[in-house]
Amino acid sequence: MAKFYSMQSLFSICKTLFLVTSLCTLFQKTSLAQAGSLDPSFGTGGIVKTNINNGNDYGYGITQQTDGKILVAGIARIGTANNNFGVMRYELNGVLDTTFGGDGIVTTDIIPGADDAALSIRLQSDGKIVVGGRSAVSGGTYNFAVTRYLTDGTIDSTFNTDGIVTTDIAGFNDYGSSLNIQADGRIVLAGYSYNGTVTSMAVVRYTTNGYLDTSFDTDGIVTTQVGNLYLDGQAAAIQNDGKIVVTGTTNYTGTGKDVVVIRYNADGSLDTSFDTDGIVISDIGYDDFSNSIAIQNDGKIVIGGSTLDTSTTSYNRNFLVVRYNIDGSLDNSFGGDGSISTEIVNHVTDRIFGLTLQNDGKIVAVGHNTNGVNFSIALARYNTDGSLDNGFGNNGVLTTDIATEEEYGQSVCIQSDGNILITGSVKSGGSFDIFVARYNGNAPLKIEEYSRSMMYVYPNPFSFKSNIQTDFMLQNATMYVYNVYGEKVKEIRNLSGQSISFDREKLPAGLYIFTLSENNKVVVKGKMLIAD
Repeated sequence: MAKFYSMQSLFSICKTLFLVTSLCTLFQKTSLAQAGSLDPSFGTGGIVKTNINNGNDYGYGITQQTDGKILVAGIARIGTANNNFGVMRYELNGVLDTTFGGDGIVTTDIIPGADDAALSIRLQSDGKIVVGGRSAVSGGTYNFAVTRYLTDGTIDSTFNTDGIVTTDIAGFNDYGSSLNIQADGRIVLAGYSYNGTVTSMAVVRYTTNGYLDTSFDTDGIVTTQVGNLYLDGQAAAIQNDGKIVVTGTTNYTGTGKDVVVIRYNADGSLDTSFDTDGIVISDIGYDDFSNSIAIQNDGKIVIGGSTLDTSTTSYNRNFLVVRYNIDGSLDNSFGGDGSISTEIVNHVTDRIFGLTLQNDGKIVAVGHNTNGVNFSIALARYNTDGSLDNGFGNNGVLTTDIATEEEYGQSVCIQSDGNILITGSVKSGGSFDIFVARYNGNAPLKIEEYSRSMMYVYPNPFSFKSNIQTDFMLQNATMYVYNVYGEKVKEIRNLSGQSISFDREKLPAGLYIFTLSENNKVVVKGKMLIAD
């Protein structure tokens, strides 16, 4: 039987077909959001600012839970002269998670009335949160400090005796900078220690219940000196074989600072397979600093910091990235001589404070740049050979201004979807706040690149709900939905099976692109059209 349509119905069908045809034509030449652009689905325009108690607050460490929630550690100013450990947890969209400490913020006074600083944060396999840094004691000297929290933000009383442990190494100033958790659950806090005469690299290892691990150099503490050199440990990482690598800065040459990298065996002894004595000192430029570290899957060691640019009369600092082979030698396949110096903005000072690796091996570095008056967040992404990734930001680099005064990027981590999270501090209205920013990390996804797997969307177009059917079983997949501007507008996690029911909810009418990902790999790509 022939079916007849009213003029209104024919007009509606033609309108829909025109919209589909036009938008499909448009998307044949369009990509998703540029890698390095701020993610508008996070906070306000990709940025969240948090003030804890109307004082100066600073963000230093960042990590992400398996459920996508974001953890930040830093300094929380309480009152006029008391800095506490500060830990914040955010939902995936940047809103503070009220299931954590009641309002998303937990502050801990390590020693009442003292000056405390949380500088590093890690997650245990059971979800407990471990934070490391330093705490002042009587007389104004500092000790290493570690706290452990339950998943709801309460102090874990099974850790040491009260959830807090402090360690006096040499009786003077001991600064814990970088915390890591070994595969067996033991906790390693690295930094530096001053004994009244010389500053040494320092590493402390704790048992899973918060006590000094006597299997690590007999007392749980290792300090390393090179003559009377100044050695400040700023960052550490643990290799897959359990060896511990620490990096920082030394005054080895006498004419300026140099990069130092030290590798320890799992028992705390120096690893003599690393440059014969376990210690590498690299004079890259005139004045070099190392502040961050990452270990590649092949065992190569990547550090980030800054170096003095002597090519101009202004003598400004540049981003510095150095890569070492597993034996401690410089990797000449990286930048030609093992190092890369990057000027983010002409004639200003650029410094790296955080560095991490993407799943594809690319290196993401964060820090700040300044001309002496204004400070901005600075990021760079490098290919595995050390060249800048031209698909990121502006030919591999970018800067972000949150306020009109000062911004400092301190730490970076990569989300499971490839997006980039950073934290630091921003000065606005005379005081500093903690900020978290999220950037699109994936390379632009061309819409004509479809999955080779069979996939059906029905009905499509739709007004309320649609179904996505695949020809294989999804396991714990994540669905990302993007609008015509490449902005991520919806995210659905923990999808399993062959059929997904998609609810439009509050999405406006229009064309949308979606991907389904498993283990950080896109397995399905498609389009859907919502019509009113």
